[in-house]
Amino acid sequence: MIKAYKLFWQNYFKLEGRSRRRDFWWPFFINAIIEVIVLNGTKFLENSMVHGHIISSIIYQVISLILCIGTFSLSVRRFHDIGMTKKFPVFYLILTLLPYLKNVIEPVINHTHLDHNHVFVMILSGLFITYYIISIIAALVALAYCVADNEDGSNKYGPNPKPIYE
Repeated sequence: MIKAYKLFWQNYFKLEGRSRRRDFWWPFFINAIIEVIVLNGTKFLENSMVHGHIISSIIYQVISLILCIGTFSLSVRRFHDIGMTKKFPVFYLILTLLPYLKNVIEPVINHTHLDHNHVFVMILSGLFITYYIISIIAALVALAYCVADNEDGSNKYGPNPKPIYE
């Protein structure tokens, strides 16, 4: 577990090579626990300070972004391990980062009073629903690929990482 999490940080920006399942899942679970702890900590901060909501939002988003980048790199290597390209992890990264645009779009909508335009609200609601459906399907596809066993032997992305540990 510790070895896998150490590899997560050592290979933070590495988009080449392969990562086996345990090197993917241990950091995934540890990062999920960290996100829950940070979320709860920032909620406490939000309620206990003046302007705490701004500070807690910045802290949470920075930590989430840091973990997101590392998870993306790890996902690319995991997909390489099963013989897939990095196209799907790039697509999933874009889906993951799209909600950050909400912070940019929302003030524009409020400033221009588009939130009172019923047609605009209906279109925007439809886009959000479509986004969430696509995100759920993409998450299930990513899950299916990430639990798949690796390709035996070497592939075009490098040698099989299993013999390294055994």
